Amino acid sequence: MLNLDYAEVDDHERGDSRGYTYSGPTKLPRRNDLTPVLPAGIGTIPMPYPGYGLEFSHGLSGHLQIKLRVNGDDMWIKDNIDLYVKFIRLRAIDFGTLAWLEDTHWTYIASWTQDVALSTDDDEGAPTWTLNLG
Repeated sequence: MLNLDYAEVDDHERGDSRGYTYSGPTKLPRRNDLTPVLPAGIGTIPMPYPGYGLEFSHGLSGHLQIKLRVNGDDMWIKDNIDLYVKFIRLRAIDFGTLAWLEDTHWTYIASWTQDVALSTDDDEGAPTWTLNLG
């Protein structure tokens, strides 16, 4: 779960536009899909998976879901969400040496543009909304 509500920022207000970056081993720990985790004390060079990130063995389409959940008394209006990712790929770094490297650029994946009211008050909206990548 990734928190989008930062206590030090008056965010998610009308007209607000904000980017959230979750990248690197401290922000996005490794979550495997079909690649089994090696037992403790066993390693290979290169490892069969990168040290961080989310694995989608069959691609993102049809498998990626983002669930938004509102907490507290505030109502949020989800109006436009754009998703960009940085892929981590196994690449040759010199002759005979492979390493997992994160792309230097962000790749556009999808946009969700439907306005949706999120609220813990049933009269104002739904407490959760799931974005599916089809």
